[in-house]
Amino acid sequence: MAENEAALDLFIRVLLFSRRSSLRVKTLNNLSHLRDSGFGQPPPRHGLCLLWWFGRKCVRIDEDGRMIALCNPAGGDFGFRPFNNDDGRLPDTDLLYYELGNLSTPGLLPYYVTENYESDFEESNADRIIVSVNSDEDGKVCFEKIYVTQMDMNHTHRISQGLIQVIKNTARTDFLESTVLFFPLLLSCGRYFYRQREKESIKESNKNKVAIGLISCTLICVGIGILMTYWKWQ
Repeated sequence: MAENEAALDLFIRVLLFSRRSSLRVKTLNNLSHLRDSGFGQPPPRHGLCLLWWFGRKCVRIDEDGRMIALCNPAGGDFGFRPFNNDDGRLPDTDLLYYELGNLSTPGLLPYYVTENYESDFEESNADRIIVSVNSDEDGKVCFEKIYVTQMDMNHTHRISQGLIQVIKNTARTDFLESTVLFFPLLLSCGRYFYRQREKESIKESNKNKVAIGLISCTLICVGIGILMTYWKWQ
């Protein structure tokens, strides 16, 4: 029994090692690459707004080309938390990984990132940014690598320093116009309006149920009052 368990453990380790050894994460170098990757699409997914905010507010590229962190992932800024890479979607490294973008913790990110979040709709909380963090000789915290993922091993991409610089130089409306595919957007709009109509129908149905309940209670009370009056005068 012990030998079988040891053999199984060895097989799993070899399988994971071969998976990680063959791992090739595609690098996105410009807005066209980002658009074609499908990351953060279609709305109400939040990944594109999250990435734009992150590139503008959390990263500074210095004169030596280093991506200096303007926030503290290890301290949990904006909802950062450790990412263990248990599924091997990212390359093995001695550096620590941190993920950002879980909207289930409210109040940590700007409203334009969180506005479409619905706790019962998984796609509205599907996207994450993952960073590997290093410190230079001056003690500055740097992002060694920046990745985007939709919690799917087959849809994980590295964001180049050049793309971060493009994001810094692009207004949010222009950024979204350049990175959202047209047909998924149309499909998403249709799905969104369908969900809103479905919610309205449920609310209307609940209102009708409440009204019927109130009427029923009123009739019961009136009936009881009539019976008590009848018995009183007997």
